[in-house]
Amino acid sequence: MVVPTKMSTELPNNAEQQGIPVAHQNPELESPAPRASDIQQALWQFSLAFYPKQQALLLRLQDELGAQVNLILAICWLATQHRQLTPVQLHACTSTIASTQQTLIQPLRQIRRNLTASTLHFKTELLALELKAEQQEQAEIAAYVAQHWSDLPETLSAQPALQNYFNGLNSLSTLITTAAVDLDQAIASYSSNVGHSLI
Repeated sequence: MVVPTKMSTELPNNAEQQGIPVAHQNPELESPAPRASDIQQALWQFSLAFYPKQQALLLRLQDELGAQVNLILAICWLATQHRQLTPVQLHACTSTIASTQQTLIQPLRQIRRNLTASTLHFKTELLALELKAEQQEQAEIAAYVAQHWSDLPETLSAQPALQNYFNGLNSLSTLITTAAVDLDQAIASYSSNVGHSLI
């Protein structure tokens, strides 16, 4: 994920514009399932606040283990909502965003990282495109979460879902254990300092 130097906090309702369905209300819950556009907005706001402080760790997970930062951010945000993705849902969500990841985000990132001194002037434009691709990916994650909201198990911690996701990366690195703990602690610190409200 890239961090914008100056970014409007408002997002277009990408998920709704694409006609992606939202979850049906679960009568066992106290409130109806949120709309995809509301989840997208809340996830993006969380990412802008949470990512910069965890950037080094998240980039290590991305570069060393092949983890997808936006999915990690979604898991972390869901924990603030007392929700988590099951291993099956994690796999399905990963498949949902695979096309955007492979055809947009990864190629743009690689081009940006391969810039030479003579082509460095393209960096700003590439960052802007990469940021739009990140937003597209988060819109797809938000649509999936909204559609399956009533089926998401409750949780008070992001650690189980994070551990499940990292274990699925098939890495022997000790980073997969320490990262789940570190990120879970960071969420607790974020919530106590910033506070959060259920969507």
